[in-house]
Amino acid sequence: MIFFKALLLLSLSLTVVNLSACAGNTTLNKVNDINAEPMQTLSKDFLLKRNPHNKTVKLLKDNNSTQTLYKKATDSETMEQAAVNFLQKYRNEFLINEPAKEFKVSSNKTDDLGFTRIKLKQQYQGIPVWQGIISIHFNREHELQIVRGEYFPTPKDIDINAGLSSDHLFQKASIINPALNQTDYTSQKLIFFIDDTTPRLAYKLQPARHAKLTSYTYILDALTGKLLNQASIIRTQF
Repeated sequence: MIFFKALLLLSLSLTVVNLSACAGNTTLNKVNDINAEPMQTLSKDFLLKRNPHNKTVKLLKDNNSTQTLYKKATDSETMEQAAVNFLQKYRNEFLINEPAKEFKVSSNKTDDLGFTRIKLKQQYQGIPVWQGIISIHFNREHELQIVRGEYFPTPKDIDINAGLSSDHLFQKASIINPALNQTDYTSQKLIFFIDDTTPRLAYKLQPARHAKLTSYTYILDALTGKLLNQASIIRTQF
């Protein structure tokens, strides 16, 4: 009887262990679906540097001339498509949900040596993300060798339809600078990340014409009108 009780206890213990292991794998299965791959294997052969604040990829490059991050799959795949397809394949590691929707090609340049740089600007549901850019570099064999990133994770919990009315926005703006008015400034909605980590719906107010030698671009919180950032604009032509 004692022997059978011992066997029963052992069987129950093994069952608990197996259930725990299954539970531990649940998160991995959710993160790494069949259409996206982890970059752990690539990071063994490539230099990978991340933004210390939001963990996005700042630099990814090959350390070995025999290695390549990605190569055009077919002749019909354009360089721009290859750039987006690469981000799609490793979107989990780049912290991007839908690369094809969140990044748009802003430039495509090939130099005299045959090297190509594709620059992608970040957006969220059609709204630009302030200073969100990924540059992808291909060699003359159309092999992807370097990725440079100054972008942000896919924003969460942002209602792009929210925001102050234009009149209310410029009322808030005039408190910051009495010269800010709807006649001389234009407004554009965008996503602004505070300290590289916290996304906020915002408005960029920019001079419609540069009457002064130096003027400013202002970024205000779309919901509160709080000043989030300002940058000087210096005229270089007269």
